[in-house]
Amino acid sequence: MFISPRDFLSLDFRMAPSLLFLLVFSLLELIRGSFDWFAIFFTPNYLGSVIMLMDQKLLDDIISNLLEFGRYPFRWLVQLSEQEIQQLCATSREIFLSQPNLLELEAPIKICGDIHGHYGDLLRLLFSGGLPPKANYLFLGNYVDHGMLSIETICLLFAYKIKYPDKFFLLRGNHECSSVNCNSGFYNECKTRFNIQLWKVFNDCFNCMPVAAIIDEKTLCLHGGLSPDLQNLDQIKNIRRPTDVPDSGLLCDLLWAGRHIDVKGWGMNRRGVSCTFGADIVEEFVTKHDLDVICRSCQVAKNGYEIFADKRMVTIFSASNFRGMYNNAAGMMTINEDRSWSFLVLYPPQNIRSFSHGSALGSSSSSPPIKDFGAKKLAAAAAHPEKKSEVANPAPARNSVSSSITRDHSKVSLPIGRGREDVQREASPSPIGITTPRTLAHKNVIQGTSRLMSNAAPVTPRAHVKQGISPLKGVSRPVAPRGRLEQGTSPQGHGQTSNTPSSS
Repeated sequence: MFISPRDFLSLDFRMAPSLLFLLVFSLLELIRGSFDWFAIFFTPNYLGSVIMLMDQKLLDDIISNLLEFGRYPFRWLVQLSEQEIQQLCATSREIFLSQPNLLELEAPIKICGDIHGHYGDLLRLLFSGGLPPKANYLFLGNYVDHGMLSIETICLLFAYKIKYPDKFFLLRGNHECSSVNCNSGFYNECKTRFNIQLWKVFNDCFNCMPVAAIIDEKTLCLHGGLSPDLQNLDQIKNIRRPTDVPDSGLLCDLLWAGRHIDVKGWGMNRRGVSCTFGADIVEEFVTKHDLDVICRSCQVAKNGYEIFADKRMVTIFSASNFRGMYNNAAGMMTINEDRSWSFLVLYPPQNIRSFSHGSALGSSSSSPPIKDFGAKKLAAAAAHPEKKSEVANPAPARNSVSSSITRDHSKVSLPIGRGREDVQREASPSPIGITTPRTLAHKNVIQGTSRLMSNAAPVTPRAHVKQGISPLKGVSRPVAPRGRLEQGTSPQGHGQTSNTPSSS
């Protein structure tokens, strides 16, 4: 009896006899021999099916090529063929569909917010936090648009997702949608460097990405925010994929909703799509679902992160100096095994050629002016690398503050509910704006919230570091009445909500 390739790949081989498994494996080897650009492996996943993975050598070459970008200051673009990019998209799409829409993850894990084509910031975050598989990562969406290197950004993320599908996780943002990224730079970048068909391939993959994750059943992670239609987390699991982002409803709110510091209950979103929510809505939701905190992105955070609703919601933003005008830092949040928080803050590099700012190739916006790379300083730094020292930071006693200062970085530890919040600030004087293993040791020293060195971006001093406290279980909170949502028109661009500029 003839079996079609689609039916053949949908078989569950874990329940099949070993003889049939050997026969099937032999047939797959014949298929692999006729197509030297991919290989088929048997990988059990959440659905118990079979997923197609790329050839490991080709995948390693792609990752190596993308990481090598940070070592060459005068190298503008990473050379990837259209065929390689299509393989990344096709394989990532199968992995996304094989995993649930609400990912169930475990700590420790590092959480990153919007990247928006800031490829230099992405490399700085990965090198600072540890390249996979040394650390687990969760990205909250918005990988493309507004930056100059969206293709390199999404390709590196897809490559790591394929290589480490159980350690590297990507959520969908509101810019992973064709109706949005067609006007915000990604369409022009794909059209200029490749063709429109590749842009369609990317968006077909975006339509299959998960939209939320929960860590140790205590931390809910998503891109946008809460929804009036979200009554239980099972509703997220039941969202069917592949799907485009609708103009309203649960999925739209999960990707577009924004928090508002001056609003109670539900309100109108100034961007003309979805809604806003106040601190009372957040407190009600985390209490009802027995959560510690909600992690989101979608809005620019001046210091790379912002704490909202009495430490029950954290906004993470990982693209420094967004759109070349906000002078914000890039942040990364780490959730430790004891459910405590830690933040890594990377300030915008100065006196460099910007690889991450400006619009995509082919758009009307202009990039920042080109400045001297400082080749002599780069050569001197490479000739005398310094070893980065590690200083243990024990948990402080309650109502006490301790700090550990090294030449490379500083940590300010404050007591919080179940652990402590460690804030690590790093300035990057790297000549190309990308922290590589060789330049990790050459960071400015920042003691607490003191001033930066002269070559770092000016940052407004903060009087103190806000603490993150896990909410107590079983505490009843007043339920705010659901407000009336005002209907607006969906804009081509994006605006802002409340006093915080929106990344969208």
